[in-house]
Amino acid sequence: MYEKYYVLLFLLLLLFIIGIIIIPSVIVYRMAIQRGRNSIVWVIFSLFFLNAVLCMIALYFLGETDEKRKERIIEEENWKNSVRNPKDPDIEMKKWLERNPSKNIKDYYLSGDYKNI
Repeated sequence: MYEKYYVLLFLLLLLFIIGIIIIPSVIVYRMAIQRGRNSIVWVIFSLFFLNAVLCMIALYFLGETDEKRKERIIEEENWKNSVRNPKDPDIEMKKWLERNPSKNIKDYYLSGDYKNI
């Protein structure tokens, strides 16, 4: 008679665990990765020592590491340069055909060099 209540209680407990423990830990994990911090250490802090909300606040105020900031700046500069000076696929194909006179356009696409543009 009470078996169906046990199943319901188990499902509620499972939802509680997912909602209160796992989802905030995943958020802490992603925040740590985005900021260049050690994600495993922060998840362990959020699970055992601190509350996940406190870890999120701490990560927010700590911000990015210097290495992550440099990496992000370089990535943004590369993106800006690619937007300012886009490569023309036709020019690249012509250069490839000049370097490989015995090949044709079909060989160019089969070689996969057009993906490097």
